[in-house]
Amino acid sequence: MVEAARAWLASLSDVQRKRASRTLSAQSRVRWNFFPGARSGLALKRMNDAQRAAAFALVRRGLSNKGYETLRGILTVEGVLQAALSPTRRRMSPEWRDPGLYHLAVFGTPHAQRPWGWRLEGHHLSLNFTFVPGRGWVGTPFFLGANPAYVMRGPHKGLRVLGAQEDTARRLLASLRPDQRTRAVLARPASGDLFHASLDTLRRIQPAGLPASAMDASQQALLWSVIESYARNFRAEVVAHEIAEARKAGIGKVHFAWRGDTRPGGNCFYRIQGPTLVIEFSNDGNHIHSIWRDPVDEFAVASLRSARRTSR
Repeated sequence: MVEAARAWLASLSDVQRKRASRTLSAQSRVRWNFFPGARSGLALKRMNDAQRAAAFALVRRGLSNKGYETLRGILTVEGVLQAALSPTRRRMSPEWRDPGLYHLAVFGTPHAQRPWGWRLEGHHLSLNFTFVPGRGWVGTPFFLGANPAYVMRGPHKGLRVLGAQEDTARRLLASLRPDQRTRAVLARPASGDLFHASLDTLRRIQPAGLPASAMDASQQALLWSVIESYARNFRAEVVAHEIAEARKAGIGKVHFAWRGDTRPGGNCFYRIQGPTLVIEFSNDGNHIHSIWRDPVDEFAVASLRSARRTSR
């Protein structure tokens, strides 16, 4: 990633590089969202072909083949959504659903022995990577969305983005006994909208639903499969620490909560919450939001603080 980041920055003009570069301490690094529109960094549409290729070369260093395929799917359905807008709406808001409005930013100076990071962000996407020597890479928060989640017509008919994250969770739900399902399925919305919550708010949200300690071994394996459907989007070395910490904390402390239609194809929401991770997924009218967050070390804030103390 160091080499790829340096290559991308070197391909930019001075004006572009200034727009693309931020300090590691910049407040914009820890402010994320998944709405359409402009944000910090350099937009893909403001790059030439060689610069975009270099940008995606950096992105591929952080993602697995599956993750990169998912990212390209998100960009594709963004174009599908843009094409579905009425001519009047497109004239009024020509950049509202623009696949070129995904912004890449580098925070700090790419270096193998010093902290730095990068982010690619736009509508329905927020990839945040931070490197801390001795700790490695932190890849949260990690937001993926899609609208339409399943393309029903046109040249991309049949494309389904983020299907594994829904299908695996539905298999887990289907495996539950009636008494388990009573605990897992929530009658009311789960408290807290994590998509907008601060890290402090995230830490205070109490787990809801069925604890894995009340599941049998096969159900616990399905729960891990749901978690791994998110982890598989990363290169293994990026997510290894998160998986190790989750296993160390204990599968029994992870809760699974479901809200919505229990039949395939219906609208649904689920949350998986443990001491070191919070995963949320919602599919509302063929429109998916999904996120993986770390209440312990999101944006590597805790690791950076520890590194600063150690260096004094």
